[in-house]
Amino acid sequence: MPRHKSISQRIKAARASELKKEIALDWAGAWEKEQLELLSSIKYAIDAADYNQLHFALDQLGAVSEKKFAALPKVINLIAGESNK
Repeated sequence: MPRHKSISQRIKAARASELKKEIALDWAGAWEKEQLELLSSIKYAIDAADYNQLHFALDQLGAVSEKKFAALPKVINLIAGESNK
């Protein structure tokens, strides 16, 4: 099974600027969907007073946010045509 490519790898592999933009927008859309799903899970856990689920969902939200925010400057630089700093 092929390994999943990072957002930076996918943008670097794209030649056309429109394709780079499309890749970045798809990535942002998936990020938003993931965040909203985690927020729904948190709300459900609060309503159900399920503190194990709440802790798990908050940990996931933190991990996802940290990973995506770390990638965001790289994505912006790649879309802008700058070297990856």
